[in-house]
Amino acid sequence: MNEETGNGLETEKQTLGETSGSTSPPPVSARRPPIRVTVGSATVRVYPRASGKRWDVVYRLNGRRHLESRGSEAAATTRARTVAKLMDKGRANMLTLRPSDAAAYCDAMKLLAPTGVSLGLAVLEYVTARQLLGNAGSLLEAVRFYLRARTEPATAHAPPEERR
Repeated sequence: MNEETGNGLETEKQTLGETSGSTSPPPVSARRPPIRVTVGSATVRVYPRASGKRWDVVYRLNGRRHLESRGSEAAATTRARTVAKLMDKGRANMLTLRPSDAAAYCDAMKLLAPTGVSLGLAVLEYVTARQLLGNAGSLLEAVRFYLRARTEPATAHAPPEERR
């Protein structure tokens, strides 16, 4: 023990270059705990960064940890709530879509809703029709041609002796 300071710990800190005016981050126990946003069985955590200027939204999806950063606590909490809602509804795959792809998906679902046709069936029919058409034109042109042919009078196709 050092006679001048009264304890060996203070001398050891000074030897290691540590001073009492250190700017190290606060101990883990002094940091603010994460905000837990829970919707149903899905929980997303919002962690404040040590600087207090950024907030991290953290969640697990398909066994992988995802981290998104936001500039305010409100923005981070809002994003966490959105993520938790999607995860709870089983629509977590929407989280991996780019925003433009997610918008296109939502638009497609709105367009298909009145028809009662699923997105999968609509895509299957479209792809099959395009393959059958080849380079003969667009699918819309083919449908218009088909409708015109079906609405023409049947006598135009009858043999010449019956046309009188």
